[in-house]
Amino acid sequence: MVKYNEMTLVGEYQWCSSVSNGYGVLWLVLKIMGIDVFKRQHGNKSRNFVISYLLPNIFPFILISMLVVFVCGGIICVLSGDNFAMHASVTIIYLISMAIWFSANKNKNKLRSLVIQFHGINVTGGNKTRPLSFSINVSLSTIHIINILCVIGHIMFIPENTPELIDYVKLMIPKQMYIIRLLFRIGVIWISFVILSFLPVLASVLCGSIYFRCSQLLEDFHDELFTSVSEPSRAELVRLSQKHRLLCKLAHAVRRRLSSIAFMVLSSIMLSMFITLSYFINIITEKTPISAIWLGMILGYCIVGSFTVLVLILTASRVHLKYREINATLENILHRLTSQDPIEWKSVAVVKRRTRNLAPVLAPFPKLTRIYPGEGKSVTHLQHLSCVGIFERSISPFPAPRIREAG
Repeated sequence: MVKYNEMTLVGEYQWCSSVSNGYGVLWLVLKIMGIDVFKRQHGNKSRNFVISYLLPNIFPFILISMLVVFVCGGIICVLSGDNFAMHASVTIIYLISMAIWFSANKNKNKLRSLVIQFHGINVTGGNKTRPLSFSINVSLSTIHIINILCVIGHIMFIPENTPELIDYVKLMIPKQMYIIRLLFRIGVIWISFVILSFLPVLASVLCGSIYFRCSQLLEDFHDELFTSVSEPSRAELVRLSQKHRLLCKLAHAVRRRLSSIAFMVLSSIMLSMFITLSYFINIITEKTPISAIWLGMILGYCIVGSFTVLVLILTASRVHLKYREINATLENILHRLTSQDPIEWKSVAVVKRRTRNLAPVLAPFPKLTRIYPGEGKSVTHLQHLSCVGIFERSISPFPAPRIREAG
């Protein structure tokens, strides 16, 4: 019985590894942050206890503890009459980051289901999965290095007698306990950077990777559909129609699972960039000597924010682009079928059903278009930016349109 359990655990671990392969350290970082998407069991009981029970509860405890610190800091700002508006703005960003974490943790089983469906379609269709490990690892490593540099710059160059630091450090730590005060300062600042900047970027990488996987499946389907344009038999069209219906449902599932997370990520990043820029302008007007250090931190925030927005918009717009290519190929097949003599009306009906089902899928995703001014220069702009595009369902009171089944 023990041997059977060990073999079962090994088989489950190999299955999870094959499904989650190609995402780099994304699932590991999510597990460290308390979001265990792939719940893998291990034979070692102590290791299983640490991974299954202890690790998922550490980061939520840190979130609640930091919320207490932020609330206490806000009370001190109110009593001392200090810059309460700035503190309240940062607290709002922190609450949005907490909402991102709780939303991702709540939907982790649904996210795992999406990844399993991606893997199943690739395996059954014989498609080669293009790994995203390098891009994900470089992105997360770069963001983490930027956070570490910002923390080091904050510790080394910003004096401890700054009013904002005094408000936090003097909570319950006497002045004589210098080492504890320093460790408390480092811990609060580092965890604040992780929650306020790294967590939204991690969520954007998660959403971007799933958007990109969905667009890869659509690209593979378009290539398969394009090869059948020359000789579109009815049996082949029925098979492709069933696969197209499955991909339409998958696109709707991706939108439902990620819309709220992506909306909160963009809200957090936009608000963070606005607050840091306004705070930097305030520092320049007061001619503070540490403005150069803050400039480096603000540039880091702007780089992080721009990267996050680009990842979400470009990967989601890629889904729209692939669906437009599929629509163009379906129109080409429909033209070939109607040009034949005699016309196979059953095949024409199958293709027409697929073209009608594209409209509700294309609407929620943003698209990149080009404007041609009078000078002849092309300017690329984003249409349906932010909540109007990717996140239509998260803010719309109307239900999503249903996809009609193929005959």
